[in-house]
Amino acid sequence: MIDPPRSGSLRPFLSGTLFKINDMNTIHATLFLIAVAFVGCTQKPDLPEGTPPLYPLTGTVVYDGQPLTDAVVVFNPTQGEVAGSAMTDAEGKFRARAYPPHDGLPEGPYIVTVSKTKDIPLPADKYGQTGSRTEDVIPAKYKNAKTSQLTVDVAPEYDNDVTLELQAK
Repeated sequence: MIDPPRSGSLRPFLSGTLFKINDMNTIHATLFLIAVAFVGCTQKPDLPEGTPPLYPLTGTVVYDGQPLTDAVVVFNPTQGEVAGSAMTDAEGKFRARAYPPHDGLPEGPYIVTVSKTKDIPLPADKYGQTGSRTEDVIPAKYKNAKTSQLTVDVAPEYDNDVTLELQAK
């Protein structure tokens, strides 16, 4: 049986739980464990053993002179095996990551691909069901590593802040 709530205690708050609170030490221990779990969950995990050094790569994607928002940017290594990716924000800016949540890419040259799509609503069918189809917002050549013609070099001695300029034609 659970003791009646006392003024100034956490008992009313915790009275519906599956455990019985016997003393303040239990409350302090519980709050400590919650705090430890919260701190542990917010720290970045360690990088895998043998991971090459990562160097920040930031930039902006511009399409016909305007920032390209909500685009997916992929960094395909031409040497090495570690690719990276990013998503552009409302200003077309990105921060590349090879090992999320850690920022940066290993040193080396990359072919860059960029893609952005939008959903086009379809008219309702005879049963009233609606749907959509996906359409590219930018030319398809930018999403293919063989045709994008976008490249970046990542190195510790470089600024590693780039502008990727895309054109409609």
